[in-house]
Amino acid sequence: MSDVKCSLLKPFGSTILKSELPDDLVKDFSNDLSKIRQDPKLVDEHKFGHKLAGNLYKELLISHDTMLKWKQKYFDRLIVHYATSHYKNKKVRQVIITSAWHNIQKSGDFNPCHTHTHFEDRFVSPDISTVGYIKLPQSMSEYKHTKPHHSVGGYIEFMEGTEDMFTNANYLLQPILKDFYIFPSSLRHAVYPFHSDNETYERISFSFNAKIVFDEI
Repeated sequence: MSDVKCSLLKPFGSTILKSELPDDLVKDFSNDLSKIRQDPKLVDEHKFGHKLAGNLYKELLISHDTMLKWKQKYFDRLIVHYATSHYKNKKVRQVIITSAWHNIQKSGDFNPCHTHTHFEDRFVSPDISTVGYIKLPQSMSEYKHTKPHHSVGGYIEFMEGTEDMFTNANYLLQPILKDFYIFPSSLRHAVYPFHSDNETYERISFSFNAKIVFDEI
């Protein structure tokens, strides 16, 4: 891609796309979340945690105008690139965002191993999911029994298949501000808790699910 830099990672069978979020996008998403959190009525209207697996402080829907702006300006190009890197002879007709939300994680919060698929209804089940990091706490300390050789506080981990001598089954990533990832909705993943004595420290990310519609041949 000439205008948006990204890379395709292959830690195991599934492909994960990695890119860096534009500063203006991070600003817009941060402002959107701040606006929602300042108004109790908006917080109530944007609640989304009841549909998610996370044990997080809050999960709030991203405002439609903010999401649409950056879908057209940034996300669509990355998703098309991701899709056509697998299906080189097909053309993407449409990218449909099925849900999009902010994640607010405080000390001790976590997201258990899960996927974003809905196999009971394949027509609404998304094809790809994403995560992007817009704010990280000054410190994501480890718990007192953490082992230095396997530090995971606040990390995200993707899991697929069974580990063997020449096969990876886990891919552990440290969240870095502005990092953005696209991955199959069926790919298992989890977010580990971090520890902080400061209750104001937050690890804030956003996620969305999408369906990809190809032109009929």
